[in-house]
Amino acid sequence: MGKIAQSIKFLLMPWLLKVVPPLNSAIARLRDGVVLKQAIRTTDDSLQTATVTYAHASGSREVVLIGMQHVADEEFFYRIAELLDEEEEAGSAILYEDVRCLTAEEAAGLSGKDAEVLRIFDGVFAAQLAMARSSGLAHQADALPPRASWINTDIPLSDLIGSFQPSDLTSVMVSSAVAPPAPDDLPNEPNPFSEFVVDFKFRNSHVLTLAAELMWLSPKTRRVRRIILDRRNEAAFSGIRRALATHDRVVTFWGVNHLPGIGRLLKRDGFSVTDVAWNTVYRFKCFS
Repeated sequence: MGKIAQSIKFLLMPWLLKVVPPLNSAIARLRDGVVLKQAIRTTDDSLQTATVTYAHASGSREVVLIGMQHVADEEFFYRIAELLDEEEEAGSAILYEDVRCLTAEEAAGLSGKDAEVLRIFDGVFAAQLAMARSSGLAHQADALPPRASWINTDIPLSDLIGSFQPSDLTSVMVSSAVAPPAPDDLPNEPNPFSEFVVDFKFRNSHVLTLAAELMWLSPKTRRVRRIILDRRNEAAFSGIRRALATHDRVVTFWGVNHLPGIGRLLKRDGFSVTDVAWNTVYRFKCFS
């Protein structure tokens, strides 16, 4: 299966190189001025994510949303860590996303269907690690591990897994054919092909974002979105409100795809955007 997938990649690559970059540029121009709907942008030489500050109409409370890319240049995670240190020293509450791992007892008690969902989730995480290692980048799990003083506002993994059973969404995830590689199969050294693929992906993020938005249009994938994105956005917002009961300023960092949804919930609660800063996730490479 791996050799077939590699062959398909090589066959498609010339077409992708010819079609995708112009399409990405066109979409970027169309979205100019409304980029906060995605909280991600490309410049001439880099991919960037937004840090958005919201203030409440009362003027007494602030919320800072930091958009994360889970695989990025190590420098990106270093800068985010510095920002979090500064905020924590100033008295801000620090919140984050992390569905966490199951205990051995929890994993042993899963039904067959839930165990299959967990296998898919493990595969997605393993694929992210492989992408980071094979392209010379860092993964958030290694570069920015959570600290004891930070507050996890995500939903537990056991709840996330269980949410797929009522709608029988396991089959939707299985169709993605993501299987976790064995530890020995994970690449430990960067290779040129992986570096090129990741660079291509980051350069053309607007096309990929649009493709993801189109994917969510089908009824089955809308249910997946409801669980993976919307429900977790609501959990993040609930965590922010709890933290605001004891802190005037809250800083939370979540995957960049969550920022627009969390931002909408904040606006409904009387918050508005007061500042936007951009963090460089990845600097494009030159392949000759």
